[in-house]
Amino acid sequence: MNNEFVSLIGPLIGVLFVILLAYLGTRLIAQKYSKMNSGRYLKVIERVALGQDKALILLTVNQKVYLLGVTGKSINMVCEFEENELVEINNPSKQDFSALLGDSLKKYQIFHFPTKGDKNEKRTDG
Repeated sequence: MNNEFVSLIGPLIGVLFVILLAYLGTRLIAQKYSKMNSGRYLKVIERVALGQDKALILLTVNQKVYLLGVTGKSINMVCEFEENELVEINNPSKQDFSALLGDSLKKYQIFHFPTKGDKNEKRTDG
């Protein structure tokens, strides 16, 4: 039994090591990418791909915000406005993972996890 346990620990440690390397590599790439998106006077706020070789880029320079349309052949300024006019859109993907998971589980009624408000409720799922 002891040999079985030892033979399972090696692959488990290997998998955990690969996951750790993937996590650290992803963090390193994200840090390098975020440094590429901004300079001393220019900061790319957001980039949205519209298709192959086409994108909208939102950037700031001295409290001015510029929306640029970028294609493979040209860059055009779509509009310009003040930084205080920029309003963040509520994006559901910015929620934390536990809230998204809970909403999905409730939506599809896969599992029922009681919450503080559910203490007095009776389960009717069989």
